[in-house]
Amino acid sequence: MRFLTCTLAVLVLVGAAFAAVKPAEKATLISVTLSETSSPADKYPDAQPGRVAYGPVTYTYEFKVRQGCMEYTGLYDSYNRKFAGRFHPGEDVELRATKRLLYLTIHGQETLRMSLASHHQVADCTPVK
Repeated sequence: MRFLTCTLAVLVLVGAAFAAVKPAEKATLISVTLSETSSPADKYPDAQPGRVAYGPVTYTYEFKVRQGCMEYTGLYDSYNRKFAGRFHPGEDVELRATKRLLYLTIHGQETLRMSLASHHQVADCTPVK
């Protein structure tokens, strides 16, 4: 009986943790910057020229988003170099922030899950447009 009670208590606590997920809220995209993070030549610097194994180049996109008085910076990794062209500063987005992740929905389509690099409160809380 005690085991059953403990099991039920754990299930209730786990359910409460998942039920506490905040919904996405409206935010404004400030900027998207692209940087190349790795290439096959970076992984094998001692290889002879022309003998480096070809492989995918990865890119890191830095998203800056403002939600109210908070500004968030998220990092998203992709193999697609043309990914940044889909996003424009001043666009309205849906943002959900957790302790380590940002969930960004743009154009009401797919949600991007990215690591939260930083967040801080801005002095000027006027909307960005």
